[in-house]
Amino acid sequence: MTDSLKVTLDLSKIQTEQLKHIPAPHVYRVDRNKASPIIPFAAKQSWKSPLTQNKMQIKVKVNQNGVPIALNADINIPNATVGQNAELGHSVYAASSTALGLFKLFLAEHRVIREYIDLLTVKDLELQSATITYLVPKQQTCTAQECIAVIERRLTQFFPLSDDHRYGGSSVGSKDSKTTYVKMRGWSIRIYSTPPSKIPENGNIELRKNRIDSAQNLIRIELTLTSEELTKLRLKNVGAWECAHEMGTYKMLFDTYIRNKCFRLDERLRQDKPDAADLNKLSKTIRHIVEGYLHGKSLANCIILNKSSEIANQKAFSAARLKILKQLRIDININWNDHRNLGTNWMNKIIVYPGDYHPLTDHVADSFCLDNFKSITQRLKIALDETIQQKTQTLATEKIQIHDLQKLVD
Repeated sequence: MTDSLKVTLDLSKIQTEQLKHIPAPHVYRVDRNKASPIIPFAAKQSWKSPLTQNKMQIKVKVNQNGVPIALNADINIPNATVGQNAELGHSVYAASSTALGLFKLFLAEHRVIREYIDLLTVKDLELQSATITYLVPKQQTCTAQECIAVIERRLTQFFPLSDDHRYGGSSVGSKDSKTTYVKMRGWSIRIYSTPPSKIPENGNIELRKNRIDSAQNLIRIELTLTSEELTKLRLKNVGAWECAHEMGTYKMLFDTYIRNKCFRLDERLRQDKPDAADLNKLSKTIRHIVEGYLHGKSLANCIILNKSSEIANQKAFSAARLKILKQLRIDININWNDHRNLGTNWMNKIIVYPGDYHPLTDHVADSFCLDNFKSITQRLKIALDETIQQKTQTLATEKIQIHDLQKLVD
């Protein structure tokens, strides 16, 4: 229901004595600007999810006395619970509830008793970042990879490398899938189609083949929101996501960040060349600029835009650009030949909020989705019961051994 979370669990409800067995590895860094230059930082430790044996990263934050006060985790929720994330729904609240269940298992493994574990709720969680995965059906006339190639061309025009944002493309662990991404302050978007090599073997050849077929027909769009962005949106507290589907939060995020900030589909950038009627509506100055632009002339050499200083040039260009964008839906920052190939027409129909994803019935049992959430929650509960029972028995055995040893000493 959501891909990855960075989340913090507050441990203040748990008695200090209960936390003494939790390992809290730290690294030390030198800060020459402070009187006490040796500063401890919580180090990552790997912990295997009992449900899948896949690893997740946990940091244990401690106070000045070395007592754990919080757990910070970076969790790929589907991998930690069902072992794959090719097909999944989106629910940050369900993912956070699952993260809480995994945190409880971690605490139980380190001898925190049930009395204190049961005190913990989602209210004790705080999101540091959330990755929401939208699975969008591809255009029927082309493959997902072909769609992504057009998307990449579009984003290349919008997001050249700069100090404010970066754009780039790379392979996703496989030659059979291309990914394109945009990284901005506060948010990032990653777009690809899950390659067959990323879909794990599960002993059922037919099921895996069907899952590959499903994944190949989907464009995977991952939206990651940072802590700062979540705060700005008032979505940092897990409780804010409880009714997110009903309140239209996921659609709002899709439209705001993916359709508009990333793809700029709200601007309806045109692909057809303006005709005489369009040009006649423009002022003489703006028309001169547009005609030169459409004929491929460099706007750097446009006399109208050449002013007495660099700042004046920038202001003149910016003012002309905004007028042309408003009147013709053309962005003169983009070469006209590239502008005509932005794919606006089909993207406006395809890149729409797809709703929550529901896998085929045969795929539900190993998918992190609404239909499987109750089962996942039950498995976490069973695992917790077994862990607590095992640790209780181990503790009882240790007490007997200590007692017997004491008798021998006496």
